[in-house]
Amino acid sequence: MKLASPFKTAIAVTVDVPSGSVSSDIKKIWWLWVAALCPVIFTFFLVLDIAPFMHIDEFMTVDLGRVILQPDTTWSIAWMIERNQAAFVFFYIGPVLQELSFLSIGEYGPRISGILGAVAAATAMVGWLHARGASGHVSVFLGLILLLDPIFVQAYTIGRVDGWAMAACLAACWSLESINKEEQSSTVRPESMFAGGSTALAFFIWPSVIFLLPLILLQLFTVSNRKKTNSPSRKIYLANAMFLFAIGGAVTSLFLLIPVAPKLFALFGNIVDGVVINSRTGTANYTLLESQQIINGIKHLLQVLKFSPFLVLMALIGAIRGREWGLITAGVTVVLLMIATVVYSHRIQYLLPYFIVMASVLFIQGRGYELKSKNKFTSVLALATLLVWSIGLSLVARSIIAIEGRKELERRQIYEAAQNMIGVGEHTVYSFPYEFYYTGRSLGWKMYKPYLAVGVDPLLNPGVLQLTLDKVDFAIMPLPRLTPELEEQIRKAGMREKGIYRIYKVPLNGSDHKVTNKTRLQTFFFIPRQPYGPYTVYEKEGLPKAN
Repeated sequence: MKLASPFKTAIAVTVDVPSGSVSSDIKKIWWLWVAALCPVIFTFFLVLDIAPFMHIDEFMTVDLGRVILQPDTTWSIAWMIERNQAAFVFFYIGPVLQELSFLSIGEYGPRISGILGAVAAATAMVGWLHARGASGHVSVFLGLILLLDPIFVQAYTIGRVDGWAMAACLAACWSLESINKEEQSSTVRPESMFAGGSTALAFFIWPSVIFLLPLILLQLFTVSNRKKTNSPSRKIYLANAMFLFAIGGAVTSLFLLIPVAPKLFALFGNIVDGVVINSRTGTANYTLLESQQIINGIKHLLQVLKFSPFLVLMALIGAIRGREWGLITAGVTVVLLMIATVVYSHRIQYLLPYFIVMASVLFIQGRGYELKSKNKFTSVLALATLLVWSIGLSLVARSIIAIEGRKELERRQIYEAAQNMIGVGEHTVYSFPYEFYYTGRSLGWKMYKPYLAVGVDPLLNPGVLQLTLDKVDFAIMPLPRLTPELEEQIRKAGMREKGIYRIYKVPLNGSDHKVTNKTRLQTFFFIPRQPYGPYTVYEKEGLPKAN
């Protein structure tokens, strides 16, 4: 007896199951999962206020949500310079969730939401793996390995919503897995409609789930082809399943579009520009198959995947040994799609579900190529290695690094600096350092930051910088980035230097910048030494002096 699909859980379908041991085993699996989650969540919450440092992705997502709730806003850190308006996105559920988390819980709300989203994704993975035939213990172990994978941890601890989006996709796969697991003659399978709706929901949470679409479609094709009939009937069954999947997706999409439909039509060009910005690097001027782009993409892919080497290795072994050509094809397709657009760590994390499923092939019961009983030691060792690696990096090393640098990462330093630099009031501010976002909102600032493609530096783009400075009364600039040319442009924009502000009394020396394994982890998990400041603040010429 496999775990019930999320569809059946959601609508509380009653099925005839043997009482006693079966239901007891299922309860034990979930209690084991809950017990495993408790220390993980506690450890992350222990350093929630300092690790990672305040990251732009968190603030960008929150601000996109604020704009959805306040579409007529006159400021944003995702400002479309040429259109002179805030960026408006169709994938509103994720950003709105983060904005509501911020409004209801406070500045740690988005991070809590990000962690809970990752937990939801890992939970759906446990259910799906068990439904595929993995034992309860193996499913729980692999769910933990996903949750604690350093690449995944790097993303959801900065308040990103990828975890929630993944959860919706994996719930779709879990639901599809139940097709044909029980003897039902009906060709109208609500699981297909639920999966389509869940997939559509994922796109409204965060659009990067397009990288999981091949996995979902592969699951749909695989389970539909399990029907033991002749070829024509099987094709009809597959077509029916795909039709129901599409219906579920279409109905859900139409329903989710209703709240934002008026603005979608009014701001269609704005939305299209945003999609273009996020689908390529800003420095790109090439075809999709330009050789340098491919080389750079592969290089960055390998640089990130080195933080999960054992999972990648086990995934390759599982996929090849199990002849999972469909999974391999889907994974390669996703990698090519990333290379054709933008390769960075927060997209690479979408390969992790592929790796987990590939690795699980080695432990699926009844496959004929799983690790046999005589090799149980190898099986246990492999899972233990994966888990120890993930725990060692994501819980132990990350926490130690954060606690060691606690004083340098404290947020109150940013609040004090903001008070001293500008103070309370509806000031228009160009805050190039993104860490002032929460402080700025609490002080009443109207903050601007151009919404640009990955790789575009606004400080190196005179036109963008000029248009931004024209809108503000104050500008906060990173002191190390200032050059004579940049200072001259700021002066020509009618701004004068107000002062230099330093967060740390003793700056880092040369030896502190030496590259070691520790500094690599600090950089990877966004917990560097002295991440804030120093800053140079400029104010508009003729601005009245504060009392």
